[in-house]
Amino acid sequence: MVLFFDYCDAGWIGIELERRGLFTFRMPLILNKNNPTPNVRKTGFRSCYEMGIWLINDTGKSCKSKTFNFLNQAKMKNVLTYNIGRDGNKQTAHPTEKPETIIGRMISIFTNEGDVVLDNFAGSGTTGVAAYKLGRNCISIERDHGFIKMIEKRQKKAENRVISKGEK
Repeated sequence: MVLFFDYCDAGWIGIELERRGLFTFRMPLILNKNNPTPNVRKTGFRSCYEMGIWLINDTGKSCKSKTFNFLNQAKMKNVLTYNIGRDGNKQTAHPTEKPETIIGRMISIFTNEGDVVLDNFAGSGTTGVAAYKLGRNCISIERDHGFIKMIEKRQKKAENRVISKGEK
């Protein structure tokens, strides 16, 4: 499982899941933004990164992922640098949109073709689109109706693009 969250929640979530015997903490993941959004109020630092954690469901037995596809040395870093959106412009109106390339990399590492990816906080639907393009299935859960419409639109566009290129 990979979880992304606000820096305020960085420590306790992984610790609590491990304390309850549900998951084993493996490693932090840092999404480093080359072009962070401006701090318009000028009352603090600009947020240049997002935190994530990699957990496995082994309940302390082997501390080893069931699926782990090592891509190559360059892609297997726990600090992932990116620009917000294409050429620095966000793709959607979602406030914490993740880059499809990074989410796709996580899916490629932790799953195989035909596997099911669960995204409990689907947001703008990036995980579902990336999963589809990589030959995985995805269950996306989102409660905001505006974001659900965004997800449906993005998924349909991804399906049409893949079909028109003859990839599926």
